[in-house]
Amino acid sequence: VVTVPAQYGQLQCDALLRACTAARLRVHNLIKAPTAAAIAFCLTNPLKGRNDMLICDIGASYFDFTLLSVSEEGFLVERAIGSDVIDLDDGLVQICKQDIW
Repeated sequence: VVTVPAQYGQLQCDALLRACTAARLRVHNLIKAPTAAAIAFCLTNPLKGRNDMLICDIGASYFDFTLLSVSEEGFLVERAIGSDVIDLDDGLVQICKQDIW
């Protein structure tokens, strides 16, 4: 299983699958990273009934927010939004410059 960013579309997923094939990796499934995080959470924190979860995935140059419905039947992505054009590292540097210099 390989995780992909929440905002990946079909073309990007297909390209990743081709890259995995070229690297001789057998991929059984692609899963969005926030869904993988929710699965990992639920493995150690079992939930009862239907629950809504907001998964926030924040990296150096992106952020993703995914709203998931979790039930005994599985995980359903209700909504996913994100951006891959945010430069959080530079933002932190600018804040430090303002506060220190």
